[in-house]
Formats: sequence, C-alpha cells, structure tokens
Amino acid sequence: MRTPAHASHLAERPWLAAYDPGIPTAIDVPEQPLPALLDAAAQRVPERPALRFFGRSISYRELDQAAHRFAQVLVALGVRKGDRVALLMPNCPQMVLGYYGGLRAGAVIVPTSPLYVASELEHQLADAEPSVVVCLSALYRASRPSCPSCRASTTSSSPTSRTTSPSACGCCSRWPASAKTATACACRVTAAPTT
Repeated sequence: MRTPAHASHLAERPWLAAYDPGIPTAIDVPEQPLPALLDAAAQRVPERPALRFFGRSISYRELDQAAHRFAQVLVALGVRKGDRVALLMPNCPQMVLGYYGGLRAGAVIVPTSPLYVASELEHQLADAEPSVVVCLSALYRASRPSCPSCRASTTSSSPTSRTTSPSACGCCSRWPASAKTATACACRVTAAPTT
C-alpha cells in the first residue's frame, strides 16, 4: 500500500519504483572504513569467493592478504596518509586490489576510466594530483604525459627494471593471461611489464 510518505520518497528517488518486492530501499551501513569490512569478511568467510573473473575466483582471505601486500608496496613507494592514488584500469580484479590496498595505505583513491580521451584524462589527473597512478601497461603512455604531479620514471618489460610487477604482490597468479596485463603496483606511474 502506498502512503503519502511513500509517494514523496519515490518522487525524490524514482528508481526505487523499479526495485523488486522485498528489496530494501535503505540499508544500515556500519561506521567502519571499507578495509575493516574486508578484514571482517576474511575472518568470517575466508574461503568464500570474493571475486570471480573469467571463470576464476579469489577468496576473501586471498584478497585481504593481497591488499595488505599491495598497501605495503604503496607505502614503500612513499605513499602517505592523504596522498592520492589514481587507478586507471577497467573493471578487473586488480582494480579491486588497488582500491583496497590504496585505502589500507591511507590513500585517497581516484578511480579513472581507461575510456577517457587524452584531454579528459589530463584534466582529471591534473585536478587530482595523484602521487601514484596504477594502470594497465597499455595505458602507461597515455597516463604519463597527463600527470604532472607524478615523478618521472621509465617503463620497461625487463625483469631487472625498477618497475614493480603484479607478481610482487602475488595477486595476479590466479588470473588468466588476458587479465595479467593489468598492473597491481605502480612505481610513480611506471606500469608493470606485460607477462
């Protein structure tokens, strides 16, 4: 039964009319940072799949551990609380890992779209002034000239380079080769080598 309050609520949020019966229109969100919720899930249901991608899964425990390792990589790169870390990736497991790892390092996450044209990317990165951009190897060339706040560096596919590869975090070993081109770590806007 629709009440005047319900009609007013729908007028402010018309998408609620499309919700299936039984779907709540509001939820209680705990007063905790997101990494704490990941920690809790890793404790409560460690073996349950947290991510599924191209027929493979990673458990909450594995995601939690990889996010901790990635946070350590970011801190080793000099990321401090309040620094901005841009994520220039499509929807992929490394995006989730980068997001949680960045939050754990105390960073402010700046999600950015790999579909942006150069001028859009340049505007967003200039506005956000990230200290680190985490990106796909293929997107490195597009991000480097666009990000004046990042320190200069080089990219390399050599295993002896200073480039940090996804294997440093151990996060990519579970994904198919097509997904392994995404970097889980960036060394001041240095993309990981393609494996």
